[in-house]
Amino acid sequence: METRTCNAVVLRIGNLEHWSKLTWSFLGVQLGPAGVWVEEDEERVDEAVGIVYEELVRNRKVVSDGAGGAEIRMVATITIAKK
Repeated sequence: METRTCNAVVLRIGNLEHWSKLTWSFLGVQLGPAGVWVEEDEERVDEAVGIVYEELVRNRKVVSDGAGGAEIRMVATITIAKK
């Protein structure tokens, strides 16, 4: 087995606002007490998406492209196993 770390992984996002909605649609269910969407979630979805968006904008690893999109820089560690 071999493990490699790459410090130059870049995810290009065309629309950061849309990405925020996608992110919340996944995380909101995972973090919610019921493990499913409930009516209260639907009433506050815009607020939650706004919080995700603002956190992404403030993150130093998220670089705006000036056109509504961004690049997210991250570290990726992978392990390669050969039989």
